[in-house]
Amino acid sequence: MKGVLLAAPDLEVVAQTTYTPKFLELNQWDSLWHDTTQGEGTIIGVIDSGIIPTHPSFKDDGLPPPPLKWHGRCDFRKSVCSYKLIGAMAFDGGTHPLPLDDDDGHGTHTAGTAAGNFVHDAEVLGMARGTASGMAPRAHLAVYKVLYKKTGKDSDVLAGIDQAISDGVDVLSMSLGLTGSPGLPEQSATIGSFAVIRNGIIPSLCAMNDGPFPSTVVNDFPWAPAPTTGE
Repeated sequence: MKGVLLAAPDLEVVAQTTYTPKFLELNQWDSLWHDTTQGEGTIIGVIDSGIIPTHPSFKDDGLPPPPLKWHGRCDFRKSVCSYKLIGAMAFDGGTHPLPLDDDDGHGTHTAGTAAGNFVHDAEVLGMARGTASGMAPRAHLAVYKVLYKKTGKDSDVLAGIDQAISDGVDVLSMSLGLTGSPGLPEQSATIGSFAVIRNGIIPSLCAMNDGPFPSTVVNDFPWAPAPTTGE
């Protein structure tokens, strides 16, 4: 068909994922982390299941305004949009209005891992009390919701990627992907992450411990970092 470059099935994608800084020997006082800006001035985009904006990890205490290059918008109510959460949009095949709130916690978790601000006296069920933070606690967050109850569509992932590029993010996190062993041209993460790199943005994907054979992964294309843990 004239003007068509590629036609592919709109496949289903699924979600995948307080002591990480300590494990990496990073702290606020005497490490390499201390000598950096801890992400200040960086905009991290997160394509996932939305976010719980009132979580204490997303307070904007001490954060500056977003960089002038930021062109996005925050579709949450004004009272929760902030210098930390500067962007929020949802995609679901063009249906409007859409809920932005995280319906299963996955997006909140990944956003907090990337850019959660310092939360003192954090604990889990009364244990592991300490200071929790993301890896770039002074970075800004832009959230693009494409997952609903942990699943979504390739087309919405691509729409979110296009929006993030247009908005001006510096890093784009995508902890999602297809199950099984799809071919590279069939994966939104493949096409999208390549476009992300071509626009000078750093993509970060989960590897997904779900490859075609034991000890293999799904997101294994060479141009995108894909950190993982597992057996």
